[in-house]
Amino acid sequence: MQVNKFKSSFLLLVLLLTLPVWQSAYGNLPDVAYRSPELAKVIDENGFVSVYDENNRLVKEKTPSFSGLKASHSWLGEKVLLPILKSSWAAKLFAFFNGSSLSSYGIEDFCREYNIDLTDFVPSSAKDCDSFNHFFTRSLSPKGQTKRRPSPNPAMLASPADGKIFVLENIKNRDHFWVKESDFDLNSFLGNSKLAAEFNDGLMAIFRLSPDNYHRVHMPFDGKIIEQYKLGTDLESVNPYSSLKNRQPLIKNKRHIVVAEHQNLGKFIVVFVGAMMVGNIQIHAKADLKKGEELGLFEFGGSTVVLLFRAGTVELLPRFVKNSATGYETRILTGNTFAKLAS
Repeated sequence: MQVNKFKSSFLLLVLLLTLPVWQSAYGNLPDVAYRSPELAKVIDENGFVSVYDENNRLVKEKTPSFSGLKASHSWLGEKVLLPILKSSWAAKLFAFFNGSSLSSYGIEDFCREYNIDLTDFVPSSAKDCDSFNHFFTRSLSPKGQTKRRPSPNPAMLASPADGKIFVLENIKNRDHFWVKESDFDLNSFLGNSKLAAEFNDGLMAIFRLSPDNYHRVHMPFDGKIIEQYKLGTDLESVNPYSSLKNRQPLIKNKRHIVVAEHQNLGKFIVVFVGAMMVGNIQIHAKADLKKGEELGLFEFGGSTVVLLFRAGTVELLPRFVKNSATGYETRILTGNTFAKLAS
């Protein structure tokens, strides 16, 4: 009994001592960088990331704690801190801490730093959150639902999440696709050669969720879930600085693949991708879901949702194609139209 108490105290001490590092390592930085003609123009050495905003203006986002992230990738950081931060026991410890009432004390500061309007959500006040995970997995309020209501047009596809979108019109046109600056093929990503062959010349839309975003994921289109499976064991950091350090998170990280089917669109895929210290991805058991219905959620961490469509079934909206072709993401809300059924 004494040994268990000592172990728990030691793990809690490690968590508190490394708090500034894990916050920067996966909490305060965008968790994805895409290959572009000039990667330096998308993310610079000071942590500024360029994205297109809701009005299609190119803006710079400052990412806090960039110095902490650099420290975690120093020689000493890679030898000592990163093995701790990437471990499953650290994720479990962090999940325990994040579910405790002690973690709720930082919510107001977090909302202030990221300018989060909690009236879009339930709970609608930081004071009503029992823990940080309670806040992080918040659901939509009536106001938030109205703001994110999908188009009633059955031909329009809705964004599954709040975040930033990056698209590839044809995966086959590249020897490899680049997600989070990791070079790997579709078979490696899906872990299923037959399924990869069906989508190899298809379209891919990537939605990056940073920790300030709403982290519930919704159906982009009506669909019946026909298959689900899990891949990966790692919890590697998925921010661009880590990617530039030659890491390959999507090949190894935990991911949950959901294969669905629509009567007109046919088969499509939704992939939930975890990140450092993201201990849990929840997928709802319901088999038949309408466009805009909740499919699942991530517990605390910056994460990613990837959608795959077969060739010739979907047409992307032009501005997302144009922005992505030059290496930039575009901000988007759950329910916003990003594509339509091919005519």
